[in-house]
Amino acid sequence: MGNLRQFSTGMLLLLFTSSAVAFKLDFQFTDAQNLPVTNAVVSLLPSTPQARSTSPPNIGKMRQRNREFLPYVLPVQRNTPVVFPNEDPFQHHVYSFSATKRFEVKLFSGVNKSPIVFDKTGVATLGCNIHDWMIGYIVVVDTPYFDKSGATGHVVFTQLPADTYQAEIWHPRLSQQLTRRVVFAANADKRLQIQLKLTNPPKAEPPSADSDDDFDYDSF
Repeated sequence: MGNLRQFSTGMLLLLFTSSAVAFKLDFQFTDAQNLPVTNAVVSLLPSTPQARSTSPPNIGKMRQRNREFLPYVLPVQRNTPVVFPNEDPFQHHVYSFSATKRFEVKLFSGVNKSPIVFDKTGVATLGCNIHDWMIGYIVVVDTPYFDKSGATGHVVFTQLPADTYQAEIWHPRLSQQLTRRVVFAANADKRLQIQLKLTNPPKAEPPSADSDDDFDYDSF
């Protein structure tokens, strides 16, 4: 009986441990020099219909700090409200003329009072009417499975249901969005190495303090 009890306990422990394992789908993005690429957005569209979440989406934040948009690229799920906190000691005038979302937040400080809901998929390119070099992007996707690459160039998904996915890949320096068919099994890690052909210009940096372009509107 003792051996049977030990065997049963061991089997239960094995089953529990196996169910707790989170298998990973790992994308690694590099450029033509095999250097890691940041700000590559990956969204995964499952082939099996998914139940829609009834919980309200989190509020996204696109900050203005040191005359830049932070983050430079903000991926959000469709119908996410986004606020634009101004953390500089002067005003900004944020706008988008993109078909995905057209809006203006005129000459404001602090946080805009009403969040802007991004209810259409696509990319909204942001600018500032005061600081011409300021560019940012809000990438709106229609799936809960999305993320962007950091300094190491990786995007890692865990707790992902086994399925066949269409992976949509976007980056501000790509000439067009990429798609990949990805089959993810429930019992194995999967890693994809993708080299991106970056042809669009890199992100513009703020001008130096002594530049004629460096000016602000109504410091406070």
